[in-house]
This record gives sequence, C-alpha cells and structure tokens, in this order.
Amino acid sequence: MADTDPTPETPMLFRSESLGGALGVYLPASGLVRLNGLVRNVVLAWLISEGQFGLLVLALLAINVLLPVASLGLHEAVGRYVPLFETRGALRAYLRRTTPLVLVVSVVSAGLLVSTAESVGGWLFNTLDRGSSAAAMVETAQMASLTRCVAAALFSLTWYFYVVSILRGLRMFRAVGLTELCTGLLFTASAVIVALCGMKTAKAVIISYAGSMLLMLVLVALGLRNRLRAWPEQDGALEAGEPIVTRMLRFSVWAAFAAMMWHTLQSYPTWYLNKIHGETPTAIFGGIRLLTQVGFLAATAIITVVTMSVTKSWEAEGQEVANRRYLLAFKATACMLLIVSVVTAVAARSLMRLLPASFAPGIEVIPLLLLFSMLCAELSFLGIQFTLIEKARLLFYPWAFGVAANVALAAAWVRPVTAQQPLSMSEQLLPSAQAGVVAMTGALAVCLLLLLIRRRPIDRGTWILLAAGFALCLPVWAMLAVLVVVALLGPLVLFSRHERAEIRRRTGQLIERLRRRPGTTES
Repeated sequence: MADTDPTPETPMLFRSESLGGALGVYLPASGLVRLNGLVRNVVLAWLISEGQFGLLVLALLAINVLLPVASLGLHEAVGRYVPLFETRGALRAYLRRTTPLVLVVSVVSAGLLVSTAESVGGWLFNTLDRGSSAAAMVETAQMASLTRCVAAALFSLTWYFYVVSILRGLRMFRAVGLTELCTGLLFTASAVIVALCGMKTAKAVIISYAGSMLLMLVLVALGLRNRLRAWPEQDGALEAGEPIVTRMLRFSVWAAFAAMMWHTLQSYPTWYLNKIHGETPTAIFGGIRLLTQVGFLAATAIITVVTMSVTKSWEAEGQEVANRRYLLAFKATACMLLIVSVVTAVAARSLMRLLPASFAPGIEVIPLLLLFSMLCAELSFLGIQFTLIEKARLLFYPWAFGVAANVALAAAWVRPVTAQQPLSMSEQLLPSAQAGVVAMTGALAVCLLLLLIRRRPIDRGTWILLAAGFALCLPVWAMLAVLVVVALLGPLVLFSRHERAEIRRRTGQLIERLRRRPGTTES
C-alpha cells in the first residue's frame, strides 16, 4: 500500500514515502551523512591534538547521554504519536499542543546545565588521574566553558530533533535526508574552518555543531510550517478532554530514561577508559570505534525508516500487517549487519591506514567493537516492538541492565597502569571492549526475555541471526565460514516463502527508486 500525500501539488521534498520509497531516498542520504561524519572525525583527528580530540569525543558522548534527559524524550513521543494524529486528521491541533511543552523543557534544561556548569563540567571531563601531567592542564574554568557549549548544543538539538521527528513521523524522508546531510556538511565545513584558523579546541568544534543545528532548524521549520498550512486534511480538532500531554509524557519520560541508558551503555567504555588510562587511549579507542560503526549507522537509518513505517501500519492497517513487516525488516537488517561486520573485520589492517600511525595498537579491539555495535543495533531494532505497544518502560529495562553490568565489569577488568603492572596500549584497550560486549549481550538477553513474556513475535530466523553475530569472537577464517553458511542456508532457513517474495518485490522497488530520474513521481 502506497503511503503518499493526497494532493499531487505537494512539494516533492515534503511528500510522505512508502517503506520502499523511504529506504530508496533515506539510505543513500544517510550513507552520505555517515561518510561525511567519518571524514570529519578523521580530519579533526589530524588537525587537533590528541588531548583535544579526546575531549571532543567526551563532549559528543556527553551530548548524546544528556539529550534524552534534557528533552525529556519528547522527540521520541512525537515520532510515535504523529502517525496516530495524522491518521485521525488532527495533526495541526496536536502540534499546537506539544510545541509550548518543548519550549519550556528546552529552556529549563539548558538553563540548569549552564547554572551548574562548573560542577557538571568537572564530573564530565576532568576524570583523568590527578597525578598525570594532562590532568594538570585541565582547569575547572575550561571545563565549565565547554559544558556551557554543550548546553547550547543540547538546546539546539532539542528543537532540531523535534522538527525532524515530525518529518519522520510523516515519513517525509526526502526532507529528513536532505536536512541531516546539509546539517552534517555545514558542521564539517565550519569545524574544519575554525580548526584551520587556529581554534583547535573541542569547544570551538562544539560551537560549530550548535550553530549548524540552529541554522538548519530555522530553514526546515519554515518549510514544514508552510507544508502543514497547505494540508487541509489535517485541520481536525482533538477529542474533548483527551490527555495528550499526559500520554506523551508517560511515554516520553520512560523513552528518555531508555535513551539515556542506550547512550550510556555505548559511551561508558570510552568514559571509564579515559578515567583510568587518560586521553591517549581514549583518543585511540574513540577513533577505532568510528571505523567499526559503518554497519551500525546504516542499521540506525533503517531502524528510523522501519519504525515510522511500521507505526503507521500499526495505526492504519492493523497489528498483524505491522508485525509481519517488522520481522522481515529485522532479519534483512541483521543479515546486512553480519556481512558488513565480517568484511570490516577482514579489512581491519587496511582501514587502520585512515587514522594516524599512533592509533595502530587499537586494531586488536576491532572485532569486539564490531560485535558491540551489531548487538546494539539489534537490540535497538527489537525495541521497536515495545514502541508499537506503547510500553516505553520495557525499553528501559534492558539498557539499564546493560549499564549496570558494564559498570561492574569495567570496575573489575579495567586496571590502571602501575610500575608493578605495566600494560601495553592494546592491553589497556581490550578490557573496556570486552566489558562492553558482555554487558550488551546481557542487555540483549533481557530484551528477548521481555519480548517472550509479552508474547511478541520472534521467529526462527531471528534467533539464528542473533546467534550468528557472535562469530565475530572467532578467528577470521571462522567468521567467513559462518558468513558462507548463513548465505547458503539463508533463503531456506531464515525467510519464509512469503518473505522471500516480499524481499524480491521490495528490492525491485528500491532499485527502481534509485534509478529514477529526479522529478519523476511514483505511480
């Protein structure tokens, strides 16, 4: 069923897309966004010092962890409920109710962080061993200033993701892709320019980030406003007495806690490594992580599209249709993740040439970081099922378990360098990667248990693909053997006959969409 806007006069940029159309538009755009991000980080790794790059990694991690709390997860709720009120024809009334709430939350959150910048900054950034020479250079005032920049970025991001979540909920993935790509390019250009002009600090890069978000926010918000004003089908009223804000907050607060745990679980290995071993291992670990996230970032783009498409199906076509589409999308994405991860592990030595020679010891953690990213993507995909049934608290439990496990394992396994126990660089990095993988595996197990308790669909192919990912713990030849077995048996074991036919149909649609010349429309 095509999911398009009712009026052919609608500008192409702000038209809703079918699932195949959304993937055809958004995946290439998202790929360019991720490539741009990789290039930006590699260039910055060369332009600024290892210490400043390490601080930049921590600042970006802090933004990711704090954003769900600073925004109360409202963009997650907006993405969930926009399809519902679009189906009812009351989208404009819904947005009029939610926009003031976003304003209050964004101003209060940014104000609190600015007013507590000195104490929060010391906790976020000044975690190095007090006896090290690097720690002596980290002054409280500098950290407070960087924290205020983080607050500005959080304010910008709260509004940016609010607008982008509206676009996602409406499946307007042309606009989403173009917005993300232009924002990323603007951020790259401004960050590189300020570094070349001599401002080679994490603070300058974060300011560039916040400014890029604000500029694109204004441009896209104006376009979206015009689109909504010209959409008479969405001029309906809300039901009398409907507790929209309460319903949103009930979902968004749990979604915020879940997202915070999600980011914390991803970030904690790097943060704790910095606390124990300092800036150089942190920079290496962060740089290597960038090289291992290609599959994860592609999966994130797919998850974004599938979440909105399946949610619309859930509201408009029923649960059975939504569940069927979800399972097929999960297994196809898991296959992609396995292929990309194994290929990346095989090509690890070649990929290391993208980074400075001082990053070379990090090659030994590449398979573990690939597995960590794969498990995180699979867990995120499984969480879509909790979003559909509006049980955001069930999103929180797996991630919280993973964080607790990571904290405990890191404390037990990551040991400081001492005169009695000297450690090579790889020996400093490996325990953090191992703790992260074990913790993420535990989180995945909790999620699967909750899905079984709620009687949510998990088929044979899902179980097989989840198990196959652990081939990344094996030698390279064994990884390749598992990949070959999955490729040979996949069509018969992983997918049903109906799913195989659906894959062929959607692949054809995707290829046709990619080949279509600009300006043509879908029949």
